[in-house]
Amino acid sequence: MGGVHGRSLRGYQLEIKREVLEAWDRHRSLMVQMPTGTGKTRLLASVIHDRLEEGRGVWVVAHRRELVEQIEETVARYGIPEGDGR
Repeated sequence: MGGVHGRSLRGYQLEIKREVLEAWDRHRSLMVQMPTGTGKTRLLASVIHDRLEEGRGVWVVAHRRELVEQIEETVARYGIPEGDGR
């Protein structure tokens, strides 16, 4: 559950990721709240990568285009092309 393409997560991010993936076994949707600067986008990219590798989908909703662009750029570093649509 660590890094992909040289992008490793910190210990607390790995713990949150484990909890998210376990919660998805019990719930249809999730929301994760983390403070500024704690690597939310990197964590999100890692979760998206793993879910897509499993053949599952992820919806990301953001209230600003800048956030969507940041997420797209970070996810691209995990080997998922921008605008992939999966």
